[in-house]
Amino acid sequence: MLIVAGSFFVKEGMRDDFLDLAERYSQAVRLKKGCLHYQLYPDLNEADQVFIFERWESAEDLRAHLKNPVAPEVQALRDQYPQYLAKSAELYKYEIAAAQPL
Repeated sequence: MLIVAGSFFVKEGMRDDFLDLAERYSQAVRLKKGCLHYQLYPDLNEADQVFIFERWESAEDLRAHLKNPVAPEVQALRDQYPQYLAKSAELYKYEIAAAQPL
């Protein structure tokens, strides 16, 4: 299993609009082979910060997503992201050998 997690800042006052746009894109990503979870979350303490959390069944599934993210009309949503961003994102990929309930 792979986890992708990170955060970024959107321009002041644009977080809600950005999250609406991101949710429309995310709905398509969640349907992709191997996607276990894909969500963007607002930070409750920083008004313009957004977190992203993804879980993928395999590295191959994540690579396929990154190579061919989604249908062109849905990709157009993601292409709008830069107009909202105040800084570049900090994203990290974690390879998980095992997971178990707490």
